[in-house]
Amino acid sequence: MYSLIGEHIDYALFGCLPAAVERDILIACAPRVQRDGQYGEVNAQNRLAKYTPARFTPMRKKSLLQEPSDQDVHIEEWHLEIDQKGLHWESYVKAGYYGVLNNFFAPGKSSTSPVPVDMLVTGTVPAGSGLSSSAAMVVASTLAFLATNKLLDGLTKAHLVNMAVENERRVGVNSGGMDQSASVIATSASAIYVSFFPALNAIPVRLPGSGSGSGEGKRAAFVIANSLVTSEKAVHARTRYNLRVVETFVGARVLCEK
Repeated sequence: MYSLIGEHIDYALFGCLPAAVERDILIACAPRVQRDGQYGEVNAQNRLAKYTPARFTPMRKKSLLQEPSDQDVHIEEWHLEIDQKGLHWESYVKAGYYGVLNNFFAPGKSSTSPVPVDMLVTGTVPAGSGLSSSAAMVVASTLAFLATNKLLDGLTKAHLVNMAVENERRVGVNSGGMDQSASVIATSASAIYVSFFPALNAIPVRLPGSGSGSGEGKRAAFVIANSLVTSEKAVHARTRYNLRVVETFVGARVLCEK
């Protein structure tokens, strides 16, 4: 994903104009035979050798195994440990899993448990390059867990985007919805104008020269260059990304008042 006019104001619910790129994240996944006590266990491997394999199991919170108290009604049932102080590739896989667990396997929503999953991750989006590799990973892992648990029927793109936004915040970044919207909704040869208030809405915007009958002189090209300067967004979120979110909200409030 890249932003055509550089507006990073989606986390303040302002509209934006992103477009998709052809780089992607791919996940091969399959459920496996469930062993006693191993509900939802994940064996995640990455095709790149620098990323070590990860195995983890979601935990049910003990307080919610019985009838919840008044203080517990807003507490999520499932927990996965995510290290927000370090950069771990599997954190984005766990983040994608979180939304599936708490949206579909919460008390009263399902009488079944999540299935154990084997997955192999690969892709061509360069990490930390500003092309939304984190959002792509979270969207892909969310889809992988939905697919292996046979939960895709009836799922809308808007629901998937909103879930992916909430999921990515698990890593410690107060993300907006621009990156996830482009990953899920964008189509070839079009940007999308995305608005977030009062609800998510996306309108395709055809790029110059992409329609039929366009002359050669009317065509437009967008060049995306990798500066090779890595930005570890999650690691520096508190002093950089999340601080910018606060500053944007403050600036918007000042403009509104004046």
